[in-house]
Amino acid sequence: MTSDDSDEFGFTFTLNVNANQNATCVFWNSTLNGFGDWSEEGCMLVNIDDEGSIACHCTHLTNFAVLFFHNNLSGHVELFLDMLTYVGCGMSILCLLVTIVSSLSIKTLRKRQPQKILINLSISLTCLYLTFTCGIATATPGTVACTTIAVLLHYFLLTSVAWTSMEAVNMYLFFVKVFNAGTTKSLPFFMTFAWGIPCIPPVVLLSVDVSFYENKDYCYLNTKEFDIFIYAVLIPIAIAIVFNSFIFVLVLKSLYCSRSDVSKNVTLKEKKKRVFNAIAISFLLGLTWVFGFLSFESKADHVFLILFCLFNSFQGVAIFYLFTFRQKEFKIYVSTGPSPT
Repeated sequence: MTSDDSDEFGFTFTLNVNANQNATCVFWNSTLNGFGDWSEEGCMLVNIDDEGSIACHCTHLTNFAVLFFHNNLSGHVELFLDMLTYVGCGMSILCLLVTIVSSLSIKTLRKRQPQKILINLSISLTCLYLTFTCGIATATPGTVACTTIAVLLHYFLLTSVAWTSMEAVNMYLFFVKVFNAGTTKSLPFFMTFAWGIPCIPPVVLLSVDVSFYENKDYCYLNTKEFDIFIYAVLIPIAIAIVFNSFIFVLVLKSLYCSRSDVSKNVTLKEKKKRVFNAIAISFLLGLTWVFGFLSFESKADHVFLILFCLFNSFQGVAIFYLFTFRQKEFKIYVSTGPSPT
């Protein structure tokens, strides 16, 4: 590799550039991370030509280099993942809309607390999928529109996870605390928590630095700010998964170990069905993000990335099947049509 000064702060590196590699202009920051590390601050990639010359421009003078990151995904794999994601999101949006409409249309369903929680979860996921499919790759990175889409994606992701926790809490009140009357009055609290608390991480990030939502490739969180990603996304999701798991253990213990009749209006079979459906959705959400994390670090990143796209895209289909399609009221609704309310 050779370098020639093109001006006071410009540098040109000549080398054989592989098409499957991504170049980044960096400098050595001896104070970074305590031991020193490469940093992109103040440096940008200006141009890569067909002969393998890379032009960088930096706002300061120090030790410079060009780092290359191998792109593991071939064009065919990327095309497959794109098709899988958009087909899955489209099917999920359709299934979630059917879930929302049918739950609101069937009188016996819309009066139930679990169904009200399901409607809110479906609305949250629908907004997440619509924002993703319509905005993540369409708006120009760095614009206000792109930042807005990134914020909405972050917010609706957190609200979707929060609603799974509200269902867990509702089951705890119903099965463990035997507080059936109280659960009918808890929806305002659930809505305040599940729609309100997820606002905090985006508001904090926007208040500190808008660039946290500036990604040069997509309208999403800046993935290079991994610490921010951990605190704003990974930790809230991990807390929700651990919390849900703890609640489900208490609920299952109450169902299988307690002899008390929690509700004469609900058979044991129906109780178990409801609990296992809720566990399935929480497990699906949690497993989805486990695959997402493994796709960054594992040697089998192709496999985990495909699983992440598959699980993430078809969550709406799973919700429709577990909570709507299998409901006897929905089958009657489909066969006979809407009844007068």
